[in-house]
Amino acid sequence: MLDDVFNRTGPFRELARIQDEMNRLFNSTMSTGTLAVPPVNLWATADEALLTAEVPGMDPAEIRLSVQDDLVLLEGDRKEFRPKEGDEVHRMERNFGPFKRSVRLPFRADAAKVEARFKNGVLSVRFPRHESEKPRKIEIAASA
Repeated sequence: MLDDVFNRTGPFRELARIQDEMNRLFNSTMSTGTLAVPPVNLWATADEALLTAEVPGMDPAEIRLSVQDDLVLLEGDRKEFRPKEGDEVHRMERNFGPFKRSVRLPFRADAAKVEARFKNGVLSVRFPRHESEKPRKIEIAASA
């Protein structure tokens, strides 16, 4: 307990944050064998969930996006980079090939109202909360 407090509040706070980040990274690669592609961010407000996915170099027409209830499916095929004949490749780190990514939303989405935009290699999607998932205020009648 004391070690945890010391590492989280004192001069070692940044070191503990880096260690947590490294543990998260190793846990994600150890459990799946690879990092999830494409990388996504997902957050929610009271009325909607928002998802962004990094898909640089792709044509939005080549990305397939679907939602059913609370499950989002993102699919595509990133074309392989092929250097010109005679070019010498020094580093090739960007992945290519087909990808299929599913993400569970924190609630059921209204599929008819989903909006998706693509700008600068980032896909941004808004998933409005389905009406049946929204909290309802219940009026309480006074007894006579």
